[in-house]
Amino acid sequence: MKKIISFVTSPRGREIIRYLFIGGTTTLVNFIVTHIGVTIFSTSFALASAFGVVVSVIYAYLTNKLFVFRSRVNSIGELWHEAVRFFGSRAATMALEMGGVPLLMALSVDEWPAKITLNIIVVIANYIFAKLIVFKGRKDVPS
Repeated sequence: MKKIISFVTSPRGREIIRYLFIGGTTTLVNFIVTHIGVTIFSTSFALASAFGVVVSVIYAYLTNKLFVFRSRVNSIGELWHEAVRFFGSRAATMALEMGGVPLLMALSVDEWPAKITLNIIVVIANYIFAKLIVFKGRKDVPS
């Protein structure tokens, strides 16, 4: 129990907790936008899902930059490079989701279970990309 408390109160533990919270809210944004697209705008599930991913990625960049990794840049150029790395890595996981959901559906998995499964995979992949590619070398800022 002491090890768990020690980890949760450490800078790395707090970062992971923030990331999981933001990841959860990002997924919620994705699902809400998808739901609105299907139910209010009567678009196909695939189109609504794609739009949900785009909106949630913009939300994710802003919240990860400000609240999770607390990234600070010194110039517009650094900001540009960071944003390009973030959106590039998210394009890769968007492709994973956009290909994975139809694949699971073709294997007789219903729409929402397929989307939920892929979102779990995407959240994990996004954290790895953020740590190794996007915000690499950034020092943790104490909470």
